[in-house]
Amino acid sequence: MLHLQVTFYRLLVFAHSCIYLADCTVQIGLSACKVFFLGDSIKNRM
Repeated sequence: MLHLQVTFYRLLVFAHSCIYLADCTVQIGLSACKVFFLGDSIKNRM
């Protein structure tokens, strides 16, 4: 029974870190898009 709980806990931790990594990737992607679009609009104004 304990073995099952340990496996479940490991899966939970793994899933959590995957979600965290995915979230970080999305945040970085959004920031890069914002910077890119800002740079683009500044270039167009010049």
